[in-house]
Amino acid sequence: MEKNSTSAIKEKVKISNIVRWIFGVLFILTGIANISSSPFASIFYVLAGLVLLPTFWKIAEDKGYMRLSNLSRNQKVILFIVLIFVAGSLSGSHTASDTSSLKPTQQVMKSQQPTAKPALKTIEATKPTPKATEVPKPSSSPTPTPTDIPHDANGFPENYQNVTVANLSKAPSDYNNKTIVFTCDVLSFPKDSSGNATAINCSDPNDYGSIVQIDATVYDVTKINTGDTINIYGQGAGAFTGKNAYGGDVTESLVSGMYINDITSGYSNSK
Repeated sequence: MEKNSTSAIKEKVKISNIVRWIFGVLFILTGIANISSSPFASIFYVLAGLVLLPTFWKIAEDKGYMRLSNLSRNQKVILFIVLIFVAGSLSGSHTASDTSSLKPTQQVMKSQQPTAKPALKTIEATKPTPKATEVPKPSSSPTPTPTDIPHDANGFPENYQNVTVANLSKAPSDYNNKTIVFTCDVLSFPKDSSGNATAINCSDPNDYGSIVQIDATVYDVTKINTGDTINIYGQGAGAFTGKNAYGGDVTESLVSGMYINDITSGYSNSK
């Protein structure tokens, strides 16, 4: 019976020692882990862990630390509780001081952070409608004021050369494209295929053998008669060859008529 009770006591002591080792090691490791953040609290955690270790008391007894070795079980428990309480208090105060020291720092950091500027609304820039580039108008040269050309007694512009039918008949090429004025007597009216008079055959008043043909498309030939004496303003057109009444070739000087003054009938288309 005594053997059983002894073995049971030993078993309880063994289990108690195992539990004390587990918690002792945990407290020691806790102290080591917190040594950088809370060194004073870490010392008390390590001491509390050592108090739990059975080996600690055996070493104290072997070294002759009688005050420690003579502590009762309850005193050891109280010592452990005091160490844990002090370690917890130091750890809590250190944490609070760390928190309080961090707050100003955080506030300073927040104050240093640039204030977020209100988001600017994106305003779509309205593109200006490109104006059409005005092409400079070419400066028009001033319209020349027409110079009034004086007119003669027939109403013809005085920008001509006076000639005779005799001279035209002899050298028609000399007066080609030249503005000329001459006097002649109406001989006949050559007609086109429709029978309409389109020209005037006219002779020199002083030389009936000298004849010129005048293009009369701009004249009212109904107001001109055979035998009338007319003054002609026109342009030399060289010479042409045609048939006479007998079928022979006849070469005559040709004039493109512009103005006429019929001295006999009074007809005139000039100014």
